[in-house]
Amino acid sequence: MFFTIYFYAPGHNLTYALTLISRIYAFALSGAYFATSTDNYTLAKSLEQNAHLPSKFAYGSLAAFNLLPKIYEEVKRIRIAGQMRGLFLSFWSPKLYFKAIISAMTWADSLSQGMASHGYCEEKSRSVIIPILVTKKDWLLFFSILLLFQPILFIFHI
Repeated sequence: MFFTIYFYAPGHNLTYALTLISRIYAFALSGAYFATSTDNYTLAKSLEQNAHLPSKFAYGSLAAFNLLPKIYEEVKRIRIAGQMRGLFLSFWSPKLYFKAIISAMTWADSLSQGMASHGYCEEKSRSVIIPILVTKKDWLLFFSILLLFQPILFIFHI
């Protein structure tokens, strides 16, 4: 992204390229922190309750987290099947990802049927059995990170 913006954007603006890439990294690292610091269910419920994201997004992300081991096994199976045919499907191979996407599309129908059978409905509001609260420790961590990095951003005009 940095090279695309710096070399191909009108004006070749270094500040704009650095700003965008730093925000992308901040977004990715904060997402990685949230994903590794809490379990998947708590993270999905917290996104729904505290960030007020739609339940469709929260349960979709929970389904994606729970499908990761199955996706990993499916990619291994596709690679082995390719090797049996004399094809080497590397990590960068588009064929590998195309076949994995086709497999995932077959799982989508089963996933939606499973959610419907458990009573999930997009239009209905969901009750909260166990509220996920944002604690004082969470706010303290947020403000300390903000106070730590904000002067750096002002000094470098990012």
